[in-house]
Amino acid sequence: MLAVFLHEQIHRFLAAPDNRNQLRAALSELREIYTQVPDSGDGGAASEYSTYLHLLVNWLEFDALGKLLGQSQAHEVIEGKDIYEWIYGRVLQDTLKLESIVVQNDLGIVHE
Repeated sequence: MLAVFLHEQIHRFLAAPDNRNQLRAALSELREIYTQVPDSGDGGAASEYSTYLHLLVNWLEFDALGKLLGQSQAHEVIEGKDIYEWIYGRVLQDTLKLESIVVQNDLGIVHE
């Protein structure tokens, strides 16, 4: 339940008008890195845009879980997801790459 709550709040955070330009820039970077993304039947989200957006949302969710529960528990939660399998797979496989995009575009939400 914590992961779902965080996920939905992160959507709100990214949709805030103050984050519009940063979000646009981050999505542009993601499109350059992941030139093709799967649709919902293959582990993506409902649309291409949503898949790119969820790369950020899901990474931020993973990051927040790691800081709240510890990395081991965060991995366990994310690995147990049965939605957005490709996206969560990228979150775990490309963690540093996605973190770099979040940081460079000032979209981080959890500070130590």
